[in-house]
Amino acid sequence: QDVATSTATLVEFNLEDYDSASAWNTSTHRFTPQVAGWYQFNGQITLNTGSTACVLQAGLYKNGTEVRWSQQHSGGQAIDHTLQVTSQIEVNGSSDYIDIRVWQNHGSTIGIVERTNKVTFFEGFLVRAT
Repeated sequence: QDVATSTATLVEFNLEDYDSASAWNTSTHRFTPQVAGWYQFNGQITLNTGSTACVLQAGLYKNGTEVRWSQQHSGGQAIDHTLQVTSQIEVNGSSDYIDIRVWQNHGSTIGIVERTNKVTFFEGFLVRAT
């Protein structure tokens, strides 16, 4: 998946490893739990910036509003850069949804690294029902 410069881009996870509660929607790329409570969300996004120095951000969003983010400066190193973001977020169990987005200011479009070794992922699970 490509990420345009200076745009918060929804990360599109089209496959599921495990979803016992059918909370993940592979079309909207949203996690919509059906049990109210506190959930733990963990995301990891790996980007290839080439040798251009830039700022990279990954954020967890609840109903379209950013609630937690992480940031990294690539330093101009021609390696893959990995961002991790994690948070416990309370959801109502009916309409609240969580997604993950990435932002970068590289100056041009860069790609999310997607490999079989799962360097880019998103997960959520119930910690405590309310």
